[in-house]
Amino acid sequence: MEMADILFDDLVVGEINEDFICVICSHLQIDIYQCVEGHFACKNCFLKVIELKKSCMTCRCEIKSIESLSKNRYLEKEVRKLNIHCPNSFLDLKNCIKDENGCKDIITIDGLETHLKNCKFTLKECPNNKNCKDDGKDQPQQLCQKIRTGEFEKHLIDCPNSLIQCSYCSKEVFRSKEKNHIEDQCLKVLKQCEFCFTLIERGDFENHQNSICQSKLIRCPFSEGGCLELVKRSDIKNHLDNSSSEHILYSLTMINGLSLKLEKSNSELEESKSYAKLLKKDIRELKKLKRYSGKWVIEKWSEKLKQFGKGQSMPYQKFNISPSPSSPTFFTLRLFPNGEYNGESISIHLVKLYKNKSRISFSFEIENFINPSSNEEIDSRFLFGNLNDFYSTSFYKEYNQESGFVSEDDELVINFNVDILKYYDDTFITK
Repeated sequence: MEMADILFDDLVVGEINEDFICVICSHLQIDIYQCVEGHFACKNCFLKVIELKKSCMTCRCEIKSIESLSKNRYLEKEVRKLNIHCPNSFLDLKNCIKDENGCKDIITIDGLETHLKNCKFTLKECPNNKNCKDDGKDQPQQLCQKIRTGEFEKHLIDCPNSLIQCSYCSKEVFRSKEKNHIEDQCLKVLKQCEFCFTLIERGDFENHQNSICQSKLIRCPFSEGGCLELVKRSDIKNHLDNSSSEHILYSLTMINGLSLKLEKSNSELEESKSYAKLLKKDIRELKKLKRYSGKWVIEKWSEKLKQFGKGQSMPYQKFNISPSPSSPTFFTLRLFPNGEYNGESISIHLVKLYKNKSRISFSFEIENFINPSSNEEIDSRFLFGNLNDFYSTSFYKEYNQESGFVSEDDELVINFNVDILKYYDDTFITK
């Protein structure tokens, strides 16, 4: 806590002498400056006065800079003798919320800086809060509240956000989640197989039951042919040997079933080949005509500015640049009349509504009705990924009738071009 950040009015014990109050901001003044005529105010207020008027707020004498003023040493000395409560006696100093467990010391303003360096009730941030990053995988860890200096060492010993090593797998986990990690997640914790009663590590448990455990009951290899018996994995060989004639019949049934599946798969394969030919034809047509030009006229522009605030977009405009009805290539335009983020006047999103990865060149041009040579155009080129990938274009000027970008009929006109430079038929991803 810095001295400059403290508002002392609510800390003073007893009444405050009116001479100690700044005539401008009406707060207790600590750094007191005065003009040549002896009119005084706090330093921050004099800085604002100099910036606006360069003259004293009372006598109007000229003040060139803060250096041209003198300090009122006597008044400062008297103010610094005032007894105050330690700022750490408050839970929330800004809103004057006292803390019954806070500091009880009464000190002078002059002695406050030394007191704060040693006060055991100063609030500190827990250093383990830096571990609480939201990675989108687990439930975000709740941050620790600020801790009093006197309780800091004890807090660090038991801090729920400290990272500790799991005693089984040595993985780093939050102290508060250690129990949950051991009970549900740790791959090195031993679990007992309910069939053979062997202790197996959690990471190998599924493979043990699915492939290794000799005591688990499993289905006969010829179950799809009609054998419905469940046999221990260790007894499967005896089961097959003791009823070999029946299993020959089961195998024939399975062969017939596989033959029917093969015929069906061959039929589906032929259908897929036919559909693939149609898709290739559509892609060839798409590559022939892959450029689209359009004009977006937005009426009642001034109403749109009032209706849609910062970060709010107008209803989407959808268009298709493909000549093939069986393989449409849709795009969407999203317009934010007041921009998407601070500093932007207008933001436009071009959104790709088909799956295939594409390299696309595009431009947006806002017409100027007063001087067409002042039309504002932005060209971009971007590699769009999968479905719903988008690119944001930002404009930063004033777009109104005075600047010429809005017509007398209150219309804003945006010309746009979309050109697919490269269309990727297939995309392979290796991780």
